[in-house]
Amino acid sequence: MTVPEDLDLILKRNFRSIPFFSQLFVFDSNHEQIGAYPDQEVPETAFTTEFYSGLGSALNGVPVQVYVSPPSGIGNKTVITFMGSIPAEEGLPGGVLVGLADLESNPFTQPILSDLVGINDLGGVGYLLDEQGRVLYSSEETLFGLYFPSFELTPDEVFSKQTTADGARQLVYIRSALGRPWTVMLTIPAVRAQQLALDLAAPLSGVVLLITVLTMAVMYIGLSSVADSLHVLTEEANRIAKGELDHPLRMTRRVDEVGQLRRAFEKMRRSLKNRMVELNRLLNVSQGVASSLEMADAVDTILSSALEIGACSARIVLDADILPEHFSENAEMTCIGSGEDTAAFCYLDSQILEIARSRSPVMLTNPARMPLLDLNENDPVPGAILIVALQHEQQYYGAIWLAYLEPHNFLDSEVRYIVTLAGQAALAAANSSLFGRAEIGRKRLAAILASTPDPILVLDHQDKLLLTNPVAAELLGLEEELGIGDKIEQVTTHQELIELLNTTSPGKISKEVKLEDGRVFLATASPVISGEHQLGRVCVLRDISQHKEMDELKSDFVSTVSHDLRSPLTLMRGYATMLEMVGELNEQQQNYVHKIITGVESMSHLVQNLLDLGRIEAEVGLKLDMVSAPDVISEVTDSFKIRASQKKITIHVSQPNQTIPFISADKALLQQALRNLVDNALNFNQQKGEVWVRYKMEDGRIIFEVEDTGIGISPVDQQRLFEQFYRVESREKDKQGGTGLGLAIVKSIAERHGGAAWVESELGSGSTFYLAVPIRQPERKSKAE
Repeated sequence: MTVPEDLDLILKRNFRSIPFFSQLFVFDSNHEQIGAYPDQEVPETAFTTEFYSGLGSALNGVPVQVYVSPPSGIGNKTVITFMGSIPAEEGLPGGVLVGLADLESNPFTQPILSDLVGINDLGGVGYLLDEQGRVLYSSEETLFGLYFPSFELTPDEVFSKQTTADGARQLVYIRSALGRPWTVMLTIPAVRAQQLALDLAAPLSGVVLLITVLTMAVMYIGLSSVADSLHVLTEEANRIAKGELDHPLRMTRRVDEVGQLRRAFEKMRRSLKNRMVELNRLLNVSQGVASSLEMADAVDTILSSALEIGACSARIVLDADILPEHFSENAEMTCIGSGEDTAAFCYLDSQILEIARSRSPVMLTNPARMPLLDLNENDPVPGAILIVALQHEQQYYGAIWLAYLEPHNFLDSEVRYIVTLAGQAALAAANSSLFGRAEIGRKRLAAILASTPDPILVLDHQDKLLLTNPVAAELLGLEEELGIGDKIEQVTTHQELIELLNTTSPGKISKEVKLEDGRVFLATASPVISGEHQLGRVCVLRDISQHKEMDELKSDFVSTVSHDLRSPLTLMRGYATMLEMVGELNEQQQNYVHKIITGVESMSHLVQNLLDLGRIEAEVGLKLDMVSAPDVISEVTDSFKIRASQKKITIHVSQPNQTIPFISADKALLQQALRNLVDNALNFNQQKGEVWVRYKMEDGRIIFEVEDTGIGISPVDQQRLFEQFYRVESREKDKQGGTGLGLAIVKSIAERHGGAAWVESELGSGSTFYLAVPIRQPERKSKAE
């Protein structure tokens, strides 16, 4: 590298222009010093190994280096060394420019170091540490170059408390420096910090206390008048809360918030008083509407309340056909008025009724100047008119209108008040109309009941008698209106009728009632349902005495004929079977004999069924035993296996999931009933069909079910299916034969045991027959006894 002749001059000029360095050096590529400013002899021992290592790095191409030397060497101060390589002509570094800056002489670090030294006045110590925890500068010179072994560089601001080796507590503040990985650490004895805090807090506390006392005094003086006003307002609020609204609040000249609150209280008192007066009027109106269903009486308080707002006439006009007494072809409107001048303005009723139909409310502040009304020259003209329609549940009933002698501007409160009265008037009209219609309906019902030949009883949900027709009153031995409101037990002694009407069954039920004079009535009780609640029952009694007599005559005739036919049928069958014994018969003769025997057997079976039915209905021969339901079903189904296999029908027996106790029943009759049901299921089933026999226990009864996949039964036929000799009209009837007594016998056996029989079926979907028998039979005496 070529050394310029004015090297010292260049260093001097740069040293003056940048007052940052304390010493500038120039080294060549052989690490030899070739220039320096200021001129001073620096021994080579002043430069550390780290210094010469940095020179080597600069000559090897590192352009700029900065490192810190500890407080040793040059002047025993912390020195910051800056090295920059000097490029040569070949592009390689030809030398190194070195600048030394000690912290104490540097103008940029002197304010910081003076602050660190200033901490000594507080008894503390200030440190400047590098990233290794080495003391670069300290307010105590004896600490230069020491290390803090537990020091950790942190970018955050840390404030902590520590205890020194001699047991003294000190406060430590640590914060990182900007631009370099250095840290500023300040320590101060805790006692000194507390003393400083006390020195600062004492005068401040005095100032705060003085300000507090002055503030409280000002507030006391300023709030005294406010407290007095608030006390007055509190008393007024208590009066308002107790309903004492006649005491006016004294006004003052204050224009602040308290004065405004006082005026607001007085305004509220007046408003509440007016509102209470209005509510009392409306309460009287509501009581008047609720106290009477007569329209004239119900609206009397409404009209009186309407006149209290200054009107001279208040009228209510109702549309035609609203009230029941006007239900006629030439019905006219109903007009009710109140006030001194109400008769003078009644000629406007019809016009106002039509106006209110299309709009409401209508306010006419000066009707004479408005073409809305057709006014006559000779008739008096109101100064102002207010019209409000009467509507309830979207039904138009009429209008209420007020007339004033002088022109009047209507306030919103007045209109709202009249609208409220109109709602009450509409409710009164609706109640009166509903009551009239209900009364007409009651009279119509009474006329219908009076003209009905069958006795009819109407009971409420408490089984109290509400209504009877004359036939029922005569039947029960009641005089007119007597017994109404009494329990049915207090009205009649017929136990069958009492049990029927006291039943809790929700459906329609029937029962035969036999009177002491021998007449028999079929009583049918039907519930009166509203929503999900039962409101009572209607009982109709139909005299079936003649039908019973005819039924008994028929039964006696059938029984007599059945007994008389047994012997000739037995004889006919015997001789028919003996024909083959007296000689050989040809094929045609054998066919005729077979048909004779089949017909005789059918007639014998019919006679036997008739005799069995008569015996069951006569309640003779019922032998009660403890019967096993599975055994009864097993015996019945086993007897039909061969016949079922011939028709390719499968019989299934389903076992229940519960334990079935023994039944107290007549086993023979129970088997006969089940046999009839299974026989029908096979007869009216289809080829390869199925029959299910099930049984279960429910509500103290054993319920047997026989289900088939047959042709089904129409709802019309289901109603008469269990009648004697009744057969379903269908194409299958002629194919299957039968007497029409099988299901009648099932029903008689069920009723004989205190049970029931019924069917559920759909055309084309098969049928299910049910036989219900109580598990235990009550003790009873037979007719034979």
